[in-house]
Amino acid sequence: MKMRVFRTYEADNGDAAIAMLPEYAHTITLLFSDVDMPGDTKGFALAHHVAENYPWIEIVIGSGHLRPKAGDLPDKATFVSKPFNAQMIHGHPREPCPMASCRSP
Repeated sequence: MKMRVFRTYEADNGDAAIAMLPEYAHTITLLFSDVDMPGDTKGFALAHHVAENYPWIEIVIGSGHLRPKAGDLPDKATFVSKPFNAQMIHGHPREPCPMASCRSP
């Protein structure tokens, strides 16, 4: 079995994530973000920014209290409801999310 190693980048809010993307996007394969974040750029807006500017990056957005409405997420994004587990997040880039509720509407 081949072990995969992932590097993570952390941003305190959506604005910080957008600011760091130009420098690191070429090394990023997955964006995982909460819907509700401090700052002006919330999770849905961050997801749209990434989809429009960095189409190779997979997108997973989670929330414990909000569910996306039509248009909230880009077509290729996946939504996960909290509580979620590590298997749902780790498996996403390799296989479909194991729960039907993980898919965006």
